[in-house]
Amino acid sequence: MEMPNQNSLRYRGVYTKVPNDPSRWRRWEEMGRVLLEDYRRKNGGELPHQIVCREGEREFPRCFQMLQKGGTLTLQGDLNGAHFTFVGKEGQRTPWEMLNRAGFSRGESLLIFYGVREGLEDPVGEEMIETGLQSGGRLVVATYNDKQKHCIDSRWGGAITGAISLEEVHRNGNRFDWPPAMPYLPDPDVKKEEFREAVRLFQERTVQPFVAALHGVLEGVGDSHAGRFDVVLDRAGHDSLAVSASLVRPQTGRVVYCEDMGGRRYSFYAPDVWLDRRRIEMPEATIVGRGNGSARGGFRRIG
Repeated sequence: MEMPNQNSLRYRGVYTKVPNDPSRWRRWEEMGRVLLEDYRRKNGGELPHQIVCREGEREFPRCFQMLQKGGTLTLQGDLNGAHFTFVGKEGQRTPWEMLNRAGFSRGESLLIFYGVREGLEDPVGEEMIETGLQSGGRLVVATYNDKQKHCIDSRWGGAITGAISLEEVHRNGNRFDWPPAMPYLPDPDVKKEEFREAVRLFQERTVQPFVAALHGVLEGVGDSHAGRFDVVLDRAGHDSLAVSASLVRPQTGRVVYCEDMGGRRYSFYAPDVWLDRRRIEMPEATIVGRGNGSARGGFRRIG
């Protein structure tokens, strides 16, 4: 399908990235409802179940908003920009359902985020770990703090490959930074050098130290693909999608969510999904990369 003409006065101010400020998310969604209403009026009241996005970072968020629940959005062609954002859709599934949908197989490697909120108890995280083990996965668990990691080690230490905490990574690297979302990226067509510098800083201060910690865990058990995972089971309560998408294997890697993502903003570095053909599986939507496998427009991969 083709998106409605963004140059039309009717859609002035509609085609934008999702703002970083949470207080503006609802207003941003409301501004896009005119697109949904116009499409439904022309298509028997239905929204599209399949959308191919061939535009860029300003059109992508509205493509995702227009997608019918349960639909698939494909990234394909020469996309503009690299900082892709969207507001999640309501709905949740069990970890078992989502791993099955993602085609998770026995023996595959799985990274699970545990303890997004403060405190030791994380019922959803516990269910994710148990499901991953029952599915025959090789599990690594990432926690926010050392107390959570100690809890994981005490309960599942003999069953999982290993665990790391963000506090631990920070101690081992003075410049490690774990931002609440992917930092703002300038338009690469307008501010090419500033764009490259922003990507470099995110890679060096966030992704690389985290990968190094994971590498240490996997290398210790002789994993030949240390630092890369078949699946990352991510959490709806934080936005680490840009990191997760860089951690899964090109061509076959999947980032999977099972919790309700409705009304929350998520962000990722498009070339890691688009060019490397990775997949993002959510309870009520799927994003698929269908790039040509070679970087264009001066993009550098994060993962």
